[in-house]
Amino acid sequence: MTPQSGRFVQVAFCTSNLPRSIELYSRALGFDDAGGQAFTGKLLARVQGLGDSAATVVWWLVGPQEFFQVELFAHTEPQQRNLPDGWRPSDLGWVRWGVAVADLDAVVVGLANCGIELITEPLVELDCRRVCFRDPWTKVIVEVIERGDADPCPAVIYGTVSVPDLDRARAFYIEAVGLAEYVGPALHGPEHETLWGLPGAKSSSFVVDGGGILLEVVRYDDPVGRPMPADYRLSDQGFMHMAVGVRDMGDLKVIAARIESYGYRLTNPLQPGSSGGTYVVDGDDLTLEIIAVPVEFESQYGFLAQAPPIFGDLA
Repeated sequence: MTPQSGRFVQVAFCTSNLPRSIELYSRALGFDDAGGQAFTGKLLARVQGLGDSAATVVWWLVGPQEFFQVELFAHTEPQQRNLPDGWRPSDLGWVRWGVAVADLDAVVVGLANCGIELITEPLVELDCRRVCFRDPWTKVIVEVIERGDADPCPAVIYGTVSVPDLDRARAFYIEAVGLAEYVGPALHGPEHETLWGLPGAKSSSFVVDGGGILLEVVRYDDPVGRPMPADYRLSDQGFMHMAVGVRDMGDLKVIAARIESYGYRLTNPLQPGSSGGTYVVDGDDLTLEIIAVPVEFESQYGFLAQAPPIFGDLA
């Protein structure tokens, strides 16, 4: 990846129960706590399109992947609303993500300890085992793929967005954002739809490579992806978006200018300084974050694990 294209550095979610989400991703999946912070005010509201003012607590978790984080939001202003009943992972928007682990059996035990059931039994393939669960607090589908001891884990492999028009999405992610289309082995096939509760589903897709972390862009034909509620807000429960990041603000300005030159909208202009970012609205009213985080700011932005509290485990 070139500095002017960036790489995927984050998956971001809105959770209805922040402490339980932290427990789930740390104890069951093995991510490390990277700390958190409260954010309030007009800038937050402008970036996230939430009116005149907003308030949220944000928490981060990290694994061994360099410059990558799981981000969790818990908004109180505006009050977070639940994902609609009957939501399906074919519906339009950000819907699913996948994480590699070294020991699937240990993860299944950890999920059970958190009171979480699997959608199906694990699918056994020649080179791995896979299984999915639905996070009770973000309501997002999580695919867990057993990688063994070949690479450090846990490692986020991909995120998935469901769109109505693949050509329009390809123009956004590849031409405007500047990411490359993935040309490696297939990420998923029709046989995997059962894992996340869509047996027999029919879809078309392409995959984008964001520096080794993939974005799967899917158009569902059966069941057809249903639009998000007309009054949907980014503070609502669910998969908010992924983020494209760089180390240098100058590179981020190049990316932002290119995105705007293709006619896409930034929710707020980039602010002065050597770090920070904003959100981008694509042609389907979905968001993508773009951000610059120099190495010296990694801790403040939640990209480094923090020591556990001195009072330890209260369980």
